[in-house]
Amino acid sequence: MKAKPLPLTPYDRIWQFCGCLVVIISGGALSGWFIGSATLRGISASFIPMAPNTALVFLLLGMCLVIESRKSSRLTRGAAVLTAILVLARLSEYLTATDLRVDHWFFSFPAERLGLAPVGKMAFFTAITFLLLSSALLLMTWPERRWTQDTAKVLSVVVAFIGIAFLLGYLYGAPLMYGGRSIPMALNTAMGFFITGTGLLIRGSVRDIMERRQAKEALQKAHDELETRVDERTRELSKTVALLQAEIAEREQVRIPTIVSSDSGANVSMIPAHREQRYGAS
Repeated sequence: MKAKPLPLTPYDRIWQFCGCLVVIISGGALSGWFIGSATLRGISASFIPMAPNTALVFLLLGMCLVIESRKSSRLTRGAAVLTAILVLARLSEYLTATDLRVDHWFFSFPAERLGLAPVGKMAFFTAITFLLLSSALLLMTWPERRWTQDTAKVLSVVVAFIGIAFLLGYLYGAPLMYGGRSIPMALNTAMGFFITGTGLLIRGSVRDIMERRQAKEALQKAHDELETRVDERTRELSKTVALLQAEIAEREQVRIPTIVSSDSGANVSMIPAHREQRYGAS
C-alpha cells in the first residue's frame, strides 16, 4: 500500500506566520518613533533604528503575506509597485545627490544622528533589498508562469541572505557599516528581510509541491480513464468477435453441400456430402 502524501495545509500557513512577525516588528518600530522608544525603534539605543519609511514598507508587505490569496493579487501588486516607487526615489537620492525628502513624504521626525550616520533615513542596502523583495512579491502574483515563480524564489533567497548577513554582524558584535557616514542596516530591518525572504521562499516552494501534486493527480486520473475506456472497448470487441464467430458457424452449416441417396425401397434422402464420403452411399 502506497503512503499518502503529507497534507500541505500547515506549510501553507508558514509564510502567513512570517508576515505576522514582520508586521509585529515593523509596527513596533513605527510606534517607537511616535512614543520615543529607542528599544522599539532599534532594539538597542546603541544600534541604528529602523527608519519610519522602512517600517511602513514592511507593514505593507507583511500584510500582503498575511492576507495572501488569489483575490488579493491586485493588492499585492499595488503594494509591490508602491514599494518600488518609494525605494527607487530613495536610490535616486543616493545616486544623484538630489534631496527629494523621501523620508519626509509620510512622516516628519526631528533629525538625529548616531555617530556620523543620520537616523531616520532608509539605508542604501535597505533600499536595494526592498527593490529585490518587491520584485519577488510582484512576480509571485503570476503563478501560471513558471519562470516568474523560479525568479521570485531566487530573489527571495538573495533577500534572506542579505538579511542574515547583516544579522550575523550584529550577533558577532561587529555590525556592518558602523563608524562612518554611511547609514547601516538596522538590526530589526535585517530581521525583517530574513523573515520575509524565508516566507516568500517557502511560499514559492509550497506552490511548486502543490502544482506537482495536482499534475500527478491529473495524470493518474487520465490514466485511470484510459484504462476504463480500454476495458470497455475490449469487452465490446469480445462481444463482436463472439457474434461474428457464431454467424460464421451458422453460414458454414447453411453452405454444406448435400448428396441425393436412394434405398431399395425407392425412398430418396438428402445427406451431407461429408457424411457420404465417410460412410458411403447406401
